[in-house]
Amino acid sequence: MSLTSPSTVFLVDTTQVQSPLLKHALEDENFQVVDHTSDIINMVDKVAVSNADIVVLSTDSPNQELIHQLSLLNRRSPKPVIMFAEQDAPAVIEEVVKSGVSAYVAAEVHPHRIRSIITVAVARFKEQQNLLVELNKAKNQLAGRKIIDRAKGLLMDQQGINEEEAYSKLRKMAMDKGEPLSNVAQSVVDVLSL
Repeated sequence: MSLTSPSTVFLVDTTQVQSPLLKHALEDENFQVVDHTSDIINMVDKVAVSNADIVVLSTDSPNQELIHQLSLLNRRSPKPVIMFAEQDAPAVIEEVVKSGVSAYVAAEVHPHRIRSIITVAVARFKEQQNLLVELNKAKNQLAGRKIIDRAKGLLMDQQGINEEEAYSKLRKMAMDKGEPLSNVAQSVVDVLSL
């Protein structure tokens, strides 16, 4: 999703007042509004069908149903979400950001600021997605190391060998089978834990 080429936007306006202004401002900045709705109940499905790159949302005040829908969207089809709202209560902003909103603007919509707001939101979204990928990778590596350590411990107990020998056996099994060491370790744990 590059902002040098036209990006597609799904517009949500729960107030049904801002849509024309936002749509015009987005199109003036070379964004293509592919669809819009004022119905937050089916928002997640509509956004998915539209295949939009970005979601721009306007509301007086985010309610619990909207926050729930944003959380669903963030889990099912993460994408940058920019919210324009009247309410600027810190607790509301915190809850909205936790639901997956990339930028929360608690002010009147200024058309000349749309591009910069979206640019920052997209950059923040990409950075957050990169951090999530790194976090998942680290969690998987840690889980793999834990299972390898458990397999080594079981081999040491059952075969009366030291840690280095247990690790060598696991490595040899992994090489012989052409499988990752953590997969072989899991198989060893499964068999020796019976």
